[in-house]
Amino acid sequence: MSLLAALIVSRFPNRPVVFIFFAFVFTPAVLFNTLFHVSASVLTRSYCPGAITAVAIYLPLFAVITALAYREGLLDMGTLIATLVLAGVFHAWEVGHNVFKA
Repeated sequence: MSLLAALIVSRFPNRPVVFIFFAFVFTPAVLFNTLFHVSASVLTRSYCPGAITAVAIYLPLFAVITALAYREGLLDMGTLIATLVLAGVFHAWEVGHNVFKA
């Protein structure tokens, strides 16, 4: 899914496509996944698998890709904030669904 989404963004680099990519693919998978793993490690006071990878790779990746999208005019501050809010809600729903499914 992520590779397909990245391919679509590379073929159609416009603001609506980048918004959808950031809101539903990139930010939940990269930024909020990092927050989840680091928070789990802190709350349980034990290492949560994936926390080191998230901090060492995902955070710099998020910073670089976000900066490139901003520089190319595909994201502005308002749009970035909107994607962060939407991605946070989406990630919370996704994690809740996967963790608490019956």
